[in-house]
Amino acid sequence: MALAHKLGAKLDHTRWSHGELIFSDRITGSAWMDGGVQLRRMPPEHYAADRWDFFDLPDHLEAPARRWFADNAGARYDVLGPARFALGVLSQTADRWYCHEATAEALGLPDSWRWTGGLFVAMGPRLWPCAFKRVGGPWPTPWPSEIVRCSRD
Repeated sequence: MALAHKLGAKLDHTRWSHGELIFSDRITGSAWMDGGVQLRRMPPEHYAADRWDFFDLPDHLEAPARRWFADNAGARYDVLGPARFALGVLSQTADRWYCHEATAEALGLPDSWRWTGGLFVAMGPRLWPCAFKRVGGPWPTPWPSEIVRCSRD
């Protein structure tokens, strides 16, 4: 997995190689190599703050995103999906998903196959002003959250 992380981050030119949506009941939605699109309950240690960056999303996105993962559970993992960023000749696979692609699709974003961790972090503040912000963890933690100044003009 360490090699997959390094390769994924290198292809994206960022430090992010994997993405998951963590719902309010601590169920996680993503696409994994060992089972494709899934909803999983991960142990709390999976979410160690020194291994992950956490970002809040608007609350109204939770129900449709959760529904997407439930409706698409079992869809196969797209092994070549992330490689498209290095090898542009590879075409999209319509019935397979990689983690960021599944997340983008669940959030209703266009061209989900184009999304990466770096793109989420770059575009999140523009897509969801005042709601997309870095936080210390997926639920209340002792870690500080980023202070975001925002006006809703």
